[in-house]
Amino acid sequence: MLVAGGIVAGGIVTAALLAGCASTPTVGASAACEAPSITVEPRAVAPGESVMITGEGFMSDCDDTPDGDAGDPLQGLEVVFDHDGQTYAGGTADAGPSGTLSITVPVPLDLPAGKVDVSVGTSEPETITVSPLETTGG
Repeated sequence: MLVAGGIVAGGIVTAALLAGCASTPTVGASAACEAPSITVEPRAVAPGESVMITGEGFMSDCDDTPDGDAGDPLQGLEVVFDHDGQTYAGGTADAGPSGTLSITVPVPLDLPAGKVDVSVGTSEPETITVSPLETTGG
């Protein structure tokens, strides 16, 4: 009889512990949003030539919540060319209603040759290769 009581008691404790492990979705929980991202084409250019930058995720808020509100598209985003820590302005860009952007910008004439990181606002940079500026003798 004692054994039967122990089994029942053990079963109740086990059932109570398992009930605490049941998962229920948390209302309003959110996951981390991805940072804005860009693509730069072409990947090899010379100073003075233009690059096309397209991007997505440029919204003022994160839409991973149940209401799906991503806020407003970001405006006045700085386009930056970074060569070994020296930055060069490339203008500004405005995201469209869905947080996407598409802009053509000239590569700064004084940008040194080599690997250059291009970014827009808080996007992860994309690396392009800048060739030396060709000069004509005369």
